[in-house]
Amino acid sequence: MSGPPWQNQTRRPSRAAPEDRQPQLRRIQWKLDQIRSTSRTPLLACLRMNRLLWESVAGERGLLACLQQPAAARRRPAETTGARIIPLAPRH
Repeated sequence: MSGPPWQNQTRRPSRAAPEDRQPQLRRIQWKLDQIRSTSRTPLLACLRMNRLLWESVAGERGLLACLQQPAAARRRPAETTGARIIPLAPRH
């Protein structure tokens, strides 16, 4: 048996992604597969996956935290430039 019908559908996106993103997508797929296999019901699996999604958006290192940081804080030290930041006057 090749597994549930949804399994082939969930594998395709990671193969179509750029090669440098594939390891991360495979890790995410592994997490989702583990949630499915350890959840007693499909609804519980859905709720657990939803929580995982929200953690990736609103969690400590999630999308919102990343967007709220200044760009300079996200750069590695080797990428920083010696530019001086000039404060701008507020618009009226």
